Amino acid sequence: MTRAALVLVAVAACHRTPADPERAFWAWFADHARELSQMHDPAAAVARISPELDRVDDSMLVEIGRAGSDSLLVITADGDRSRFAAIQHLVDLRPPSIPGWQVSALRPRDPTRPLPAVMMEGEQIDPARVKVVATPDASKLDVKLFIPGYTDDDKKLGMLAFLLLDEAIGESDTELRVGRIDMAPVEQAPAGATAVDQLPAAIDALPR
Repeated sequence: MTRAALVLVAVAACHRTPADPERAFWAWFADHARELSQMHDPAAAVARISPELDRVDDSMLVEIGRAGSDSLLVITADGDRSRFAAIQHLVDLRPPSIPGWQVSALRPRDPTRPLPAVMMEGEQIDPARVKVVATPDASKLDVKLFIPGYTDDDKKLGMLAFLLLDEAIGESDTELRVGRIDMAPVEQAPAGATAVDQLPAAIDALPR
């Protein structure tokens, strides 16, 4: 190869467009989808996926669930609404089909299954034991959750309550359609308090 040809190759290399991190993530995920779906421990799958997602945006988080017979990849902002658009953009770039997987931008609402308990570091909230008072305020819903064992200084139960709302109505509606969120011990629930699984209907009844 002549010196001129070497120079041309070097210049071309310098101007090559860097790999698109979003498309690179989906290429990696598609290549490893079968292996990931066969992991029996969701935490192990999360640990495998998270470093790859960090190359796109280290503020995005991964959760693994089920969607019928498929595994479900959830890319969540953990309630940070400033990241919603970026997550939706990433999910919009996914391949048309990833065998064995479905993908969700943000924690989804799933009306087809009972609400699961939410857990964190040894504590949990059983949704069947939680009561709710939901009050419409214009286009938003003010929510008061009455939780067994709740105290004002229990930060962990407070965080679990937000996760419970994400499970009940979806992460997007929790952040964009719920206004004030208050919490109290379940013993303080008034007679008219309802079950958590009534929240989706209350959200859907709000004016758009």
